[in-house]
Amino acid sequence: MRDSKFNTGLPLCQPGEGFESPNNGNSSIVLFLTKKGLFSNLMTSLHPKDWNHRAVSSAVEYRFYKPGVTGSNPVPPTRIFSFLQDGISNFWTIGMRHTIALMLLMTVALTVSSLAQTEEAHQPGTLNAYIANDSLAGADRGYTGGLKLGWMSPSLRNTNAKNAWKWLPFVRKPGFLHTFSLSLGFNIFTPLDLREEDFIEDDRPYAGILYLAFGIHSLSSSTMDSWEFDVGIVGPHSYAEQAQKFVHKLINQVIPGGWDHQLKDELVLQLIYERKWRYSSAESRKGFGFNVIPHLGGGLGNVYIYGSTGVQVRWGWHLPDDFGIPGIRPGGDPNLSLHRKGPFSAYAFAALDGKAVLRNIFLDGNTFLDSHRVDKIPFTLGLIGGLGMRTGHFNFTYVFVFWTKKFTIETEHQVFGSLNISYSY
Repeated sequence: MRDSKFNTGLPLCQPGEGFESPNNGNSSIVLFLTKKGLFSNLMTSLHPKDWNHRAVSSAVEYRFYKPGVTGSNPVPPTRIFSFLQDGISNFWTIGMRHTIALMLLMTVALTVSSLAQTEEAHQPGTLNAYIANDSLAGADRGYTGGLKLGWMSPSLRNTNAKNAWKWLPFVRKPGFLHTFSLSLGFNIFTPLDLREEDFIEDDRPYAGILYLAFGIHSLSSSTMDSWEFDVGIVGPHSYAEQAQKFVHKLINQVIPGGWDHQLKDELVLQLIYERKWRYSSAESRKGFGFNVIPHLGGGLGNVYIYGSTGVQVRWGWHLPDDFGIPGIRPGGDPNLSLHRKGPFSAYAFAALDGKAVLRNIFLDGNTFLDSHRVDKIPFTLGLIGGLGMRTGHFNFTYVFVFWTKKFTIETEHQVFGSLNISYSY
């Protein structure tokens, strides 16, 4: 099937009217979106022969006919599904741009609303850059790499801004600070054998995700509640293939050969909630001390459906007043700190993270379309360790992550490393 594309040269028609394709050799489809006549003209090849069609619509209805043959059989449903698949891809091209623009406008509006108050902020804004790669742990498989750029607003002091999410549970708490975050994330997943160009049945599929995350956070000195909404795309339009090949050429590594078999384009939506508690020793901010940060949360969407719990322990000199290391996964919270800057601190940390997973698109495959899949293991465990340092406005961390096997035919455990830098202002 040839690639579909938007066409603005077709004659316009209203719902209920017939439309004969001017094309020779390719049929044209008119997709009606509403009864009022809002529609998009999409071009696609439904059949290698000459097919003309008539689109009859009261809301959304398609009927395809052979040219000049009354009462001929409709185009097979499989070809219609192929058309719908192309429509999803085209929807991403236009729809995602509007979604990102809307979320950016919301962010600007909330920022202006927050900063318009003259009361001094109790919690600073934070910029984050987070990069993860299995090569940082001496591997190149499974979760092969990711990048996340994030911004967290100063605490919101405007009541009207806080009312924007008053319907969310656990967020509006008297005496708590409230903030929101915006981040852009990108993750890549590959099988073990990158040289193989043919379809690999006994390993995970090639996949990538590009997503925009909007978060709302409520925090005190010992508790933090976070909600995050993610919108993005899995599939070729995540541009994971191009990104991985570019990086591998840059560092002179093997060029992956199997991206033709990656998951198909799918618009993804994800809602995530997480609560963290922080218990600190009396000396944790004044000298040597430790803190314990347990967490509980879950996610619902067509990327992941899961529940998770775990705990992180930090020990060191002048521990930061944040809630531990951030995550690069969708739902990974920003590095929230209660102070703009602090004394020099150095620390080590270790964490345990358990997950019960009902759905993982990177193993289960596409939600609505046929794609490669493997049998996932529903319960997994992660072991995490690393080092951190804070000086002035900056915070640096290195993290080593070990995950137990995530699908039944996986031959090796997953390991990767990550680097994070954040700046509070």
